[in-house]
Amino acid sequence: MHISLFETWDPKFDDIIKGVKAFKIKKLGCNHCTGWIWAEKAASSGVPVVKGTDKYKSYKKFSTVAKTSNVFLTNGDTVVF
Repeated sequence: MHISLFETWDPKFDDIIKGVKAFKIKKLGCNHCTGWIWAEKAASSGVPVVKGTDKYKSYKKFSTVAKTSNVFLTNGDTVVF
């Protein structure tokens, strides 16, 4: 999902979170293209974002919002559906 990959926030992104919640998705995997801000806000508002392990993380977290977060799946992480 390419939503807030440049870590900018627009109130219309709240509507995307509401829309995703309306689908009653059981698991949602995010990566860097989703954006830290959207993934964090979605997870905090009840979207079942699958957390990554950071075990194989090969990038630095530059987000001021998600310095200690692992809302992204990275290489080596798995999700069972």
